[in-house]
Amino acid sequence: MRKKIFAVSDIHGHYKELKFALENAGFVPGDETQLLIVCGDCFDRGSENRLVFEYLNAIQNKILIKGNHEDMLALLMDKKHIGSGGFTNGIDCTLRDFFGDEVFGDPDPYYQASLKLHFEGKEDIFSALHAFMDDMYDYFETEHYVFTHGWLPCKTDDAGICSIKEDFRYEQPGLWERARFTEWYRRYQQGAMLEGKTIVCGHRTSRFGCLFDGNRNPEDFSIFHAPGLAAIDTSTVQSKQVNVLVIEDEEITSQTHAMSLKTEPFLQIRDGEKRVEMRLLDQKRKKIRVGDRIVFTHTENKDETVCVCVVGLHAYSHFNDMAWDFSDRMLGIPPETENLNDMMSLYYEKEDIYTFGALAIRLAIEAKE
Repeated sequence: MRKKIFAVSDIHGHYKELKFALENAGFVPGDETQLLIVCGDCFDRGSENRLVFEYLNAIQNKILIKGNHEDMLALLMDKKHIGSGGFTNGIDCTLRDFFGDEVFGDPDPYYQASLKLHFEGKEDIFSALHAFMDDMYDYFETEHYVFTHGWLPCKTDDAGICSIKEDFRYEQPGLWERARFTEWYRRYQQGAMLEGKTIVCGHRTSRFGCLFDGNRNPEDFSIFHAPGLAAIDTSTVQSKQVNVLVIEDEEITSQTHAMSLKTEPFLQIRDGEKRVEMRLLDQKRKKIRVGDRIVFTHTENKDETVCVCVVGLHAYSHFNDMAWDFSDRMLGIPPETENLNDMMSLYYEKEDIYTFGALAIRLAIEAKE
């Protein structure tokens, strides 16, 4: 289906600027012919972080892509402490908006020069904010565009030539986190582009377009267009504006896949606790794409199903390596689990695990009509 796409990035807690820009561009929440794509960094630095959250959370026709500030916020929330870096990056503004001043506690003896974070009594909003970030994509792809935050995962060969990895769609979370910190102008200068696609990104201001266009004013915050690139971050903190890229393109047709689950993992996914499904990376699973849907059927009650959207695919040599990237909560496993290969050998032959590898499928529960 052809959609009118509205892409924004690096809102950084500026609700009024976001809403004004989208309304001025003609975006209509709920219009199935339109799609809002947010290329990361929804929060921090601004003073309207919770309003941004509530506004975006209420929109159904949207795709949210994770930025480096979402990575940092989720880490601080999980570690329950904030150091000087959190204040420098404006994460304290987000924590204060959502949880109040009382979220900041005493100095943490285990982390030098940091404060403890207290979320007691605010578990509901803690879970809602975490779920909001857990549901974010690393990238989103249409027929002619790829939307991301900083850049796509890259590699450098022996000759020092940088290029986008051929298998970036299956890259592991750690390399996606690194890519979110990547400056678009460095990769564009290196020629690390994606053939046949235009990369739409944020993270670093479009002002850097003056490096490639001698006629462009260094104070120009507007979208920088170049072959295979649209840099849309308007440095909202400085400009007090939000750039909106408006384009039309065909969505890649999503497929629906059927899988079965036993009672415990089925209920964990249904209740939004388990966010990662582990499967063998065989030919059947290689047909899954980001944006596809999976309908899980409860093996003990075939009438019970839950529909999810695939927001990430991450390939591994075997299941054990997933434990480095995902928490027990996200994997839906007991905290005492020591060997994921042994656990998954109840479902797959060990020889197949090492032959085919493993696939972590990140899931977001689809909103019910």
